[in-house]
Amino acid sequence: KGTTRPTLVVEGIASHAGNEPEKGASAILELAQKTVAIHALNNFAVGTTYNVGVVSGGTMANIVADKAVGEVDVRCKTIVEAEKSIADVQRTGNVIKFMPFETTPGVQRLYEHYASQAEKLGLAKPGQQYVGGASDAAWPAMTGAPTLCGVGPCGAGAHSDSEYIEVA
Repeated sequence: KGTTRPTLVVEGIASHAGNEPEKGASAILELAQKTVAIHALNNFAVGTTYNVGVVSGGTMANIVADKAVGEVDVRCKTIVEAEKSIADVQRTGNVIKFMPFETTPGVQRLYEHYASQAEKLGLAKPGQQYVGGASDAAWPAMTGAPTLCGVGPCGAGAHSDSEYIEVA
């Protein structure tokens, strides 16, 4: 998928939460509202996802928070969806980092060549699988170059304590 990782920085007005809460403006409350709005943009049917995955803010419980930060992950399966999401993402001050890596006719021809070479070596024909990660393969693909992704070692558990690769 194509991806961007915007950071939402919300500024509020600090005040004492007990003595003068009405003089403050909570950055945490505003970030919470923005988080709900961002999650409402999810479109699972087309594979466009928004996730506020990390939040921080405030300094003490008795202070109306004057700053809050949210780290967001946005992913899109197609160029069309990426372009549609750019307007949403730009409202947070960032742009798409990786455009989606789509299967084009050139990519399909490259895959068929790759698969035929594997078979000539006596290996099983490599399968094709769609996954939701972003990939450095997006860089050459963005130039129009036919590109394959995920032809390295096999494994599972990406980004977890149980991540592994298989060694023959």
